[in-house]
Amino acid sequence: MRTSFHTRPLTILYYLIASYRNQINLLRKTPGFTMLFAHINYYKAVEVATSALCLYVSGWIIYCRFFHPLRDIPGPFLASISRIWIVFNTGQGNMEHTQRALHKKYGNCNQRLKSVA
Repeated sequence: MRTSFHTRPLTILYYLIASYRNQINLLRKTPGFTMLFAHINYYKAVEVATSALCLYVSGWIIYCRFFHPLRDIPGPFLASISRIWIVFNTGQGNMEHTQRALHKKYGNCNQRLKSVA
């Protein structure tokens, strides 16, 4: 029996999917494969991801406060580690007043954005 031109790609796709399923089933039956991922669960993955995020954020804060080239420029604490405060003040619509207050408090050289040219 001959297959038409249009059904041949579907037949090839069916055989590819079937062979992929067979390979996965063979891997699942292998004891080493199941033992490799047996100890990993969802809560452990969330715990590791949360710990890594906390470590990254604390490392970034330490770098910005003590080792960044612009660490000596005075300004608000949040301005020295991120741009969240500028987004917050712009969203509230009082960025102009905040900048005037910063210039009044810290002088002409204050830290609004942390950038190195």
